[in-house]
Parts: sequence; C-alpha cells; structure tokens
Amino acid sequence: MSISISTSFQLPSPLQQVSHPLFKKYGVELSVKRDDLIHPEVSGNKWRKLVYNIREAELQGKTTILTFGGPYSNHLYATAKACQLLGFRSIGIIRGNYFPQLSSTLEFAQSCGMKLHFVSKSEFDSRLNLGFIEDLENRFGEFYLVPEGGANSFGVQGCSEILTEISSPFDWVATACGTATTLAGLILGLKPGQKALGVSVLKDGGSLEKYVETMILGRQADWEIVHQYAGNGYAKVDESLKKFKPEFENQTGIPLDWVYTAKLFFALTEELKKGRWKPGTKILALHTGGLQGNDGFLP
Repeated sequence: MSISISTSFQLPSPLQQVSHPLFKKYGVELSVKRDDLIHPEVSGNKWRKLVYNIREAELQGKTTILTFGGPYSNHLYATAKACQLLGFRSIGIIRGNYFPQLSSTLEFAQSCGMKLHFVSKSEFDSRLNLGFIEDLENRFGEFYLVPEGGANSFGVQGCSEILTEISSPFDWVATACGTATTLAGLILGLKPGQKALGVSVLKDGGSLEKYVETMILGRQADWEIVHQYAGNGYAKVDESLKKFKPEFENQTGIPLDWVYTAKLFFALTEELKKGRWKPGTKILALHTGGLQGNDGFLP
C-alpha cells in the first residue's frame, strides 16, 4: 500500500490508567484506550474504520471517497480531513438541507475540500438503494463509497487491530455502539477468557446484535450489548447524563462527548454499582473520540 501515516497520527494510541472513586470503592481497575488522541481531527474509531476503506479505494484506483452523514457527523468530519491529508477528493451526502447555515462540522468538512450534497430525509434513508447510488454516480462520476459511519467489513477490520496495541492484561473491553462496527472488531481481537461489552447509544438499537453476528463470521466469543443506557435516544441527553458527564471529567481529567463516550462511562459506573464485576476485575474502555461534536451540542 502506498498510503503512509503522517507523523501527526499518534499510533498506537496511549493507554491511560484511571483513578475514579467508585472504581476504587469496588476494587475494579479501569483503563482507557485513548483513541481520541490519534489525531486532532481524524480521531477515535473514525480513523480505524476509514483506514482499510481508503486502502481499498486506492487498490481500486479510485481517487474520490463518497460517504454519508448528518450535520454533526464525526464520520464526515474525520473523512474530510483524512482525504485531505491523503490526497483524495471527498463528497459528503448530508441528511437535510443546512446550507447556507452550515454546522461547525460541515464548515470544517467543506474547508477540507469536501463537496457537500444535501438530500431529503427520505432520499437519505434510501442511500443504499442501487438506483440512488447510480444517480450519485451520474452526478459526481466514479467514486468509492464508504457507508455511513464506516460500517462495513473494512471498518471492522480496522477496529480488530485495536487490541493488538494492548499488552496489559484485561478481563473486559467496553465500547459505545452506534453501528456496532467497533464492537465487532473488538470481538475479533479478543483472547480466550476476555469479554466484550457494547453500550448502545440508540433507543431502538435492537438490530445491533444481528449486525455484530454478521460481521464476526461465526467467531465464538463472550460478548453482549446493553440497551438501557441510551436515555432519550441517539444524540439526546437525560438528566442523569447531564449530571454524570462533568463529574466524571472532573474526577478523571478525561473529556467525553455527549453522544457516545458519556453514555459509555455512565453505563460502566451503573453496571459497577449493580455488581456486574467482582473486585480485581480489569476493564478496558475505548475512547472513540467524537469530541468535536460537543461544539454544536446543547444538552
């Protein structure tokens, strides 16, 4: 592959031991894989899910990446910057019409050279239909398509490498789940005796398990997804989360985003209080980035 990683990418991402009073009380060790520090803009699991997609685009001789997202999409934000760094053209298909009043996320994507194309919600919902894709090809010419959120086998492949960077022992690895692509990758990276926990950030995330089963291709592993911490739904915050996020940040010094990681760490503390983990258990939590989304988020 001719794609090279800029020295501005911090790989492997650092592993941080966390001091938190609740985990100390229960005798459970918590560490955080700080993928949010991989790159200032191409951070978290977004780079993991993009890297093999971009390599596949290169193998196919494609010079343009087309993908999908909403006005505050971390995926669009990261894709635009990654394409700029690696010399690809980029096109973002945006759900809804936010022009000329662009969100900070879309302003950034546009500043990186991403061409923004706005479609109605119904058109966006049909984004995987062959006819819709053909219409996009007629409009924009040849491109390599990355699904929304990087949710495909190449995205899973990139996420499967996360645990290869961990030399310290752990019993559980935990991540927030939007598409569950990252969770599927983590499951593929588990060693015998290790378990994976996904925390759904979607109110109606019942299809996540089916997606994971499809992506792990029969891999036998101990994993589950908890759904009771999605609060009021995707990108929505309830009173418990409003209280939890600033307290956790003050106690640990780790910044969280409202959509994914705040719900992840809230879930871990709640499951801890319910007695899920016995003293001495070692938990590894993945920080999936997404902090840029806080700029336009008013909980």
